[in-house]
Amino acid sequence: MKDALVCLAAGKSQIPIILAAKNLGYTVIAIDIDPNAPGFSHADNRVIHSTHDAKGVIDGLEFLNDKMAEKYRWVGVLNRSSGPAVVTAAKICERFGIPGVPVESAQVLLNKDIMRDVCSKLGIPSPNYQLLKKYQIPLLAADDYPIVVKPALSMIGKSGISVVRNESELSEAITYASECTVNDRLVLEKYLPGADLSFISFVERGEVHSICYLDEINSEDSRGRVFGKGFKTHTPVAIYDFKEKARVIADSIVGGLGLMRSPFMVSFRSDHDGNLFLMEVHLDLGGDLLIEKLFPKALNVNFPELAVQMAAGSVKLPISINVLPCAVIFEDGAGLVSEKNCCVISADSQDQLEILIDGR
Repeated sequence: MKDALVCLAAGKSQIPIILAAKNLGYTVIAIDIDPNAPGFSHADNRVIHSTHDAKGVIDGLEFLNDKMAEKYRWVGVLNRSSGPAVVTAAKICERFGIPGVPVESAQVLLNKDIMRDVCSKLGIPSPNYQLLKKYQIPLLAADDYPIVVKPALSMIGKSGISVVRNESELSEAITYASECTVNDRLVLEKYLPGADLSFISFVERGEVHSICYLDEINSEDSRGRVFGKGFKTHTPVAIYDFKEKARVIADSIVGGLGLMRSPFMVSFRSDHDGNLFLMEVHLDLGGDLLIEKLFPKALNVNFPELAVQMAAGSVKLPISINVLPCAVIFEDGAGLVSEKNCCVISADSQDQLEILIDGR
């Protein structure tokens, strides 16, 4: 039997992961609804099907294995796609006995509205929030502002998110979020004035293994719409230990939801007092050109190969990683980050990196 990995999607962004798996000697079966997806040319076999349809994908994998003379031993799932593909990955692991994420937990973390409720029950700090139906206009008092309006589930990072500072801006923000939501629900939450922190890690055997911490670089346009401008390696704040706080929250999520093996990327935002609040959890390998642009410069490890080893459960733990000062800056505008131009900034120190970023 061949040790095989399932790669959900076979687009341009999946090619680095497929190549890393091949380089490590794994057989790769790629899944994509597009028969001309470029990743298929690098995979060993393929299933032409939507990654959003878990039953169809599983049926395709079983059919493929039934007709092979040498059977596949499914050892892991590679997923760089957010949205419903996260649930598909969980269902594949459940069906083939691969350590992964409980299907119910994947559904919880995928939907911001459900996640907020579950995290509240688990004692995990998140901003005060209100759930809305699509296009629903809430009744707010003047002192409720500023607030953030966002889709409960979107397919593109930062899409549909607005900061609303007064009643006159609310209707447009609700419409924008409603146009971007996938599950017909919105989240309205208290605006937090602090920094955005991303914790990049993997879960193996129910334990969190840290890779790095990144500061998100975000901006607003004149309508309050939020756009991602890039990421930089984390600059510690002397009076606040954000790393330790992020790790405590991450451990609570993993333990509370029973995660066993998965990529685990968590987004936080702080307030003026240094309190850290959960914003999002991603159970995929992520986009935003981190694998293509930032990690090769910032990390002393081959991240795609590490991701493959984590998916297959073959990585040697603990992981020893050095993080070098580095940033990736995107061009302005909405849409997929992978289609934007960007620049990568490296520096000899974190202080120098801050100066170089400020000088752009």
